Amino acid sequence: MRVLLLTICLLGCTTAAPDGEFIVQDSDFGDFETWQHWPIAATAPGSFHTTGPRIVYLNRKPPADATVFPVGTILVKTLENGSGDTFAMVKRGGDYNADWARGWEWLEITKTSGQWRIVWRGDTPPEGAGYAEEGVSCNLCHAMARTNDWVQSKVLKLPMQ
Repeated sequence: MRVLLLTICLLGCTTAAPDGEFIVQDSDFGDFETWQHWPIAATAPGSFHTTGPRIVYLNRKPPADATVFPVGTILVKTLENGSGDTFAMVKRGGDYNADWARGWEWLEITKTSGQWRIVWRGDTPPEGAGYAEEGVSCNLCHAMARTNDWVQSKVLKLPMQ
């Protein structure tokens, strides 16, 4: 019985989020292709994970007068260039990524055996994650949208209607 209680405690402690934070799980991406979405225009080749046409998905719109996206917001961007690359940014909240895109976590996801799975997550891509090797990070590019809570897509300009 003690072993069972200790195991439950340890599992709970390792997955618990700090107060006010949202920790996204694989299952949170399960139906993202049914969320509200918008096409994003193609960009010039060679611009990292933005080359070609893309679609951005939003799990839920923020309140109409919001000046920041609420904790729990999930944005997914699919590249429609045949690469299968799919990236996400999640408003985790709290002091996460405090030096850059405060509250935002960056992720790459992939579909494996019919399920969306997190490939990597963090405040910056890990070494070896493609464009991260070029010295570019999610934070650096998204800094251009600092006044829109680090979200670049024009269709997601705050406040949203």
